[in-house]
Amino acid sequence: MNARDKVVVVRRSDTVGRAEQATTAAEAGAALLLVINDGYGRLDPWDWDLDSPYSPTDNSPPLTVASLTADEGDELITQIQRGRRTALKVTSHPTTEYLYDLVWNQSGYRRTPRTP
Repeated sequence: MNARDKVVVVRRSDTVGRAEQATTAAEAGAALLLVINDGYGRLDPWDWDLDSPYSPTDNSPPLTVASLTADEGDELITQIQRGRRTALKVTSHPTTEYLYDLVWNQSGYRRTPRTP
């Protein structure tokens, strides 16, 4: 497959992990991998892929990976299947502009020391 400087669009799969999809797309020369979620909302490209060798801090993936909702992905695939050239505007927000300071307070709980 030759995907030089193109966007590769794939569906999330239980049999092929995102790490393998990213590696394959990068080897084909893709500029971006779009993963279409088969459930609700968008995916975090790496958080729940336990087999992934990539992480945002230690070892970044071989190309940019983003996700689409199922509806967004279906619409994009329909346009592609109709042979329409599709322009994509991709905006990245890898970090939030907000700081979340979460605290869990629990009263009436007595911690039992762990015994060896």
